[in-house]
Amino acid sequence: MPPGTVSSSGVSGGSQATSAASTTLKPDTSFTSIVTESSSAGSVSPSARLLTSVFTTFLDPLYISSVIAFTSHSAPLPGFCSPVSLSIQLENVTSRTIQFNWKPQGGTRDSPYRVRLWDGSREIENKNLNETSTVFEGLLSDHEYQISVDVLTCSKNVSTSMTIRTAAKVFNGTTRITNEDFKPEYLNKSSTEFKKFETKFIEEIKKHLPPMILKLIEEGKMRIVINSLRNGSVIASFSIVLDEGENVTKTDVSDAFTEALNMSTVLEVDLKKTVIEARNSCQPGLNDCSPNATCSAEGATYSCQCNEGFTDNSPPVPGRVCQLKQNPPPYKITTVPPGSTLGRSTGTKTGSVFATTFTTGACMPVFIKVENVTGEKIQLSWTSADSRRGSLYNIFLMDGIREINKTTTNETTIMFKHLLPGHVYTISVGVLSCAENSRTSVSVQTDPDSCFSRTDFCLSQNRGCPDLKYIICSNYQSFACRALLKSQTFNNSLYDTSSGSYKTMSESIKTELCLLSHQLEEVLPGKWQ
Repeated sequence: MPPGTVSSSGVSGGSQATSAASTTLKPDTSFTSIVTESSSAGSVSPSARLLTSVFTTFLDPLYISSVIAFTSHSAPLPGFCSPVSLSIQLENVTSRTIQFNWKPQGGTRDSPYRVRLWDGSREIENKNLNETSTVFEGLLSDHEYQISVDVLTCSKNVSTSMTIRTAAKVFNGTTRITNEDFKPEYLNKSSTEFKKFETKFIEEIKKHLPPMILKLIEEGKMRIVINSLRNGSVIASFSIVLDEGENVTKTDVSDAFTEALNMSTVLEVDLKKTVIEARNSCQPGLNDCSPNATCSAEGATYSCQCNEGFTDNSPPVPGRVCQLKQNPPPYKITTVPPGSTLGRSTGTKTGSVFATTFTTGACMPVFIKVENVTGEKIQLSWTSADSRRGSLYNIFLMDGIREINKTTTNETTIMFKHLLPGHVYTISVGVLSCAENSRTSVSVQTDPDSCFSRTDFCLSQNRGCPDLKYIICSNYQSFACRALLKSQTFNNSLYDTSSGSYKTMSESIKTELCLLSHQLEEVLPGKWQ
């Protein structure tokens, strides 16, 4: 990698130029290219050629030699900084709220806490706080969210996160609609045909529900979700999701919905194939119990309890954070004077330290370094204060809230392969013996270059790179460019899309593109808005 160079790839689409610009920062060699995508595969329209000329004219002086401010933090000198470690404790989880606190241990923080709420890969709320507790409200019942807390400490970002499912009573139903013909599009829940059937099904049921049940739906305390449609005329599998605390029994729900289906004049229902029962939420993927806890089905809901040998670190909402109990050493502990080569201090206590062959109960944070990113691979390494003790590490690769890979190793480096280009993944690393929420996480976007090089990138039949396609493309067109920032030095923190360095540089580039869009409107009146 040549020093003093950063390559920036950006894409804008019509009226989305400012708000939907996508920026990728990476080390590069010494070239600049402009790529134009159009709605005709393999062709470049006259307007696109004009845009290429205009962008080249404006971008050369702006980017090829411009200075865009961004801040990098040098690593602290050994022994002068003790990092903070974080652990989350749930206080209360209802159908609509998640209330929690976090416990910073040791060290000094260099910034407010950043607390975020995620729905899959979409961030839906972000807070900067100095206190150590908060609540997220207005949530959806029986829905998986991820909360994360991170803080700058010793010029590094330490983060912890947890996946939580909001409370609910859930009833599963199956029915056969005999006057509907199955369509292949029904297999895709995102298809227009599926959504049209779902709307018709729900609206028809609502017409015939008793007032008490209908009122719950209208108040947002109950909802109907179609899970799948199968062949056999049309076999509909659905869920009835009810807020916890509502005094409605399984019999109330079953009778009300079975009668509503029977009374329908639009849907002909085979009542012999109609069943409504309490969902077994202890099935995989339907609860948020810890892997080290036992799930117990309780009617239409469930409870969790940490297994024997594990400590519950979040007892107000039990069975979600279960940490392996630390067994006491079977032999004598030797007290070593401070400064001795046999012992070491965490930086938070004075006096004697204890030297044993066992890992202490305190869990020090893991520091992740992203080494390399391509369109299909992410390579990273990590360091830990406990690494000299032969620790085992759990490494998780997450796509939103979905775990797609889990590895346990005593190595301190890993490479994930066969990933999607232009896609954001979250990678978490933690010491195996520590609590599940004592992990460090980074968000990394794979290189999107292969997405932009496709001439059909914005066409409806192209299924690739969905993270970028539906944000960037406007009227089936987008304009992509790559520019070399000669005055900038690349550092590995720019691989992390959640890092301060990445965000600062990305916002600077977007600001310049916003100014550029106004200049383009003057050059191309009526064609660029």
